[in-house]
Amino acid sequence: MRKRWWYVALSILLLAPVFWQPRVQAGDLSSHFYNAWMSQSIETGRIQGLVIVSQTTDILFDLILGGLLRLFGAEPAQRIAVSLAVLVFVWGAFRFASVVGGRPAWHLLPCIAMLAYGWVFHMGFFNFYLSMGLCCWALAAAWEWHPRSAAIAVPLLVLAYLAHALPT
Repeated sequence: MRKRWWYVALSILLLAPVFWQPRVQAGDLSSHFYNAWMSQSIETGRIQGLVIVSQTTDILFDLILGGLLRLFGAEPAQRIAVSLAVLVFVWGAFRFASVVGGRPAWHLLPCIAMLAYGWVFHMGFFNFYLSMGLCCWALAAAWEWHPRSAAIAVPLLVLAYLAHALPT
């Protein structure tokens, strides 16, 4: 139980950069938000003459953002979606490094946190970012191969593909 509180406290600390600024500063985030808003407007019939074309990849973050937009509105939706992407990436990379190293990789957590707010975050490539985190989780699950690990890794890889094909 005590260990769980460490993860919660560290997660809150890791998310501080998402909440300390008046706006989330990530280049492509506005286009993700526009996609979510536009698809929602098309679905509800507020915009006539446009259709949503189905896609199999590069959509997971937009779907998450769209669902959160419906529930919470614009500002909270962006912060929650970005927070989710940061936590998936950080704890996925941490888990993968821990499994590969054979022990918890606490010494690497500061480096992983720096990567979390690096170039990919700054550019706002959140589908790619989310896919990388999910792939780290899948690799960690499949590191010692057996049927149970495959049952965990395969759905994670499908989600990762929905986010972005390149990391998968």
